[in-house]
Amino acid sequence: MAPRGVVDLRGEAGAGFVTAYPADAVVVVSGLPGAGKSTLLRRWSGAAVRAVDPRTVHEACEAVMPAALPYAVYRPWARLEHFRLLRSSVRGGGPLLVHDCGSRAWMRRWLAREAARRGRELHLVLLDVGAATALDGQ
Repeated sequence: MAPRGVVDLRGEAGAGFVTAYPADAVVVVSGLPGAGKSTLLRRWSGAAVRAVDPRTVHEACEAVMPAALPYAVYRPWARLEHFRLLRSSVRGGGPLLVHDCGSRAWMRRWLAREAARRGRELHLVLLDVGAATALDGQ
């Protein structure tokens, strides 16, 4: 399936379900914390597909920080690094998967503008799960 416009897949996707996007598309995966965004990105991404997940950036920053330093102290640096990685990735070529926490509308607007400037299609995949399912996933 090559999605165009709004496509509601609730109850439609089975084990053999496949979606296809243009080779240079920017696909943004959004939903509640615990909805399965990172899991979906891991399953979709491969050697040829770049995925930008803030958790990966958090872990990379954590690896170079002193163990006693709480994340809250270096969170601004981690967020800046995430945005820098996202900016360079969207400006590059090839397919791009983006983890979106859903709380920064300005980020989605920026991504849409930046993708359009580069002639890249932007697709939004919204994971619609209930609160109980999201809490179980956290």
